[in-house]
Amino acid sequence: MRPYWPRTSWWTAGSHASQDQSTINTAFVLGISLVATLIALKPSTLTQYMINFALAALAAAWYFPVLVGMYWKKATAKGMFASTVGGFAAYVILYFISGVIPSTKGGGLRRWGCPLPG
Repeated sequence: MRPYWPRTSWWTAGSHASQDQSTINTAFVLGISLVATLIALKPSTLTQYMINFALAALAAAWYFPVLVGMYWKKATAKGMFASTVGGFAAYVILYFISGVIPSTKGGGLRRWGCPLPG
């Protein structure tokens, strides 16, 4: 199977490419770590919702393709990609329909005229 990206590109060309790339990676990791630390210093309920959403979306999009890719010999790259996109899309749709976030609680169903329990 051929990769979807070229082997050489503007950031890998040149004699100091690996050092430059390492410096850029370190800067991004430090920047993201700083932002995460600042968010963690003053947590809110939105922070917990963002963490739950990110972890559940990651599990919905990647768990099944990785599991099937490891044990099923007839798995294809297109099938894994479709499974990843489908899992993520299903999670996002069901997340907003279920109304886990209080501000969107049942909002999608009420717009369509469906009665809600409680």
